[in-house]
Amino acid sequence: MFKNTLATLSLLLVICLTFLHAYPIALEVGDKASVTLSKLDGKITFTQIDPTNLEVDGQFNKGITDDNADDYSICIEDSCETFAELGVVIKVPGTEPFKATGPGLIEIIDGKTLSVKHNDDTIDSGVITKN
Repeated sequence: MFKNTLATLSLLLVICLTFLHAYPIALEVGDKASVTLSKLDGKITFTQIDPTNLEVDGQFNKGITDDNADDYSICIEDSCETFAELGVVIKVPGTEPFKATGPGLIEIIDGKTLSVKHNDDTIDSGVITKN
């Protein structure tokens, strides 16, 4: 009896471990996502450049009133980086075109809210959408 119970439990454990493995996220190098920010008259585009990194391109044409890049940040959900950290150059009333690269996956940021903040006050936001 004990051998049958042990064998059954072992078989169930093997089945569970086999079918509960996480599957990798399907992504393609070259996949794109973007967000349009109307108050800033700008757009940010994300491109999957390899299996683990994104390239970020963008520009804002209005709504930037302070020339200190440390006072502005771009946030995806609760993760924020300042304009200075991203290399964004301010040219009041907007920015010069900017480009940055870093770790990330289009599949993870798709549907997330991106916001641009000035001294922790949100000045514009939008939802990132996979193209």
